[in-house]
Amino acid sequence: MNLMNKLVISGATLLMLGTNSIGVITAKADTVNNVNEEITIPDKYISISNGQILDALKENNPEAYAKIPESERIALLRQDMLRQGGTYIKTNSTGFTVYLNSAIVKIAKAVGVGAVAASIASVAATAGLSTGTATFISSALSTLIGEIPSNRGVWIKLSNKGSLVKWGLQ
Repeated sequence: MNLMNKLVISGATLLMLGTNSIGVITAKADTVNNVNEEITIPDKYISISNGQILDALKENNPEAYAKIPESERIALLRQDMLRQGGTYIKTNSTGFTVYLNSAIVKIAKAVGVGAVAASIASVAATAGLSTGTATFISSALSTLIGEIPSNRGVWIKLSNKGSLVKWGLQ
């Protein structure tokens, strides 16, 4: 994915969040990837259910939501009841880690990273994370999605500046 596509996805993520963001973020940057000022993120654990992601996707991007077969949506909701896999965000003073279960990875590959990242960001914003954090998540997921098998979950660790620190499979 080229830089222009990443910028379009990041911009779309911010537009989709609208007034859902909580808090103020200030960052000075020469480019999207070169942030000169760190963002302060409090220590948090934000659990995100498959249902929340589906609801946000349905509201923010009905076309992408419609591409998900009903059997897949039902499986995602059942997975929530079983609490298998993990989709959540852990934050600390140096950055944050995003955990996505294999079902969310599969949907990201099917309907597009931008739609899923925007849904995750929307849910994260209601929990108090800024739109800058949402942009970092979208950018990292866009970069890595081709390397993640659709039958595996992933964790992505990002710095407060939005740089990818490391990632791995769940």
